[in-house]
Amino acid sequence: MVETIPENKQTSVQIPPSIMEYMESPLKQLQLHARTMKVVVASQICGGAGLATGIP
Repeated sequence: MVETIPENKQTSVQIPPSIMEYMESPLKQLQLHARTMKVVVASQICGGAGLATGIP
């Protein structure tokens, strides 16, 4: 379910410039996604290796 903001209600959300760079650049989004996936894969491999050796 998507929340909608009423027309008469004003919001004052300040988005940091560092986040805006990623919002405005599809290339930066792809780079962030690739970096994130590398971290996820590495953590899954390390977690699996730990389980295989009996480290809880």
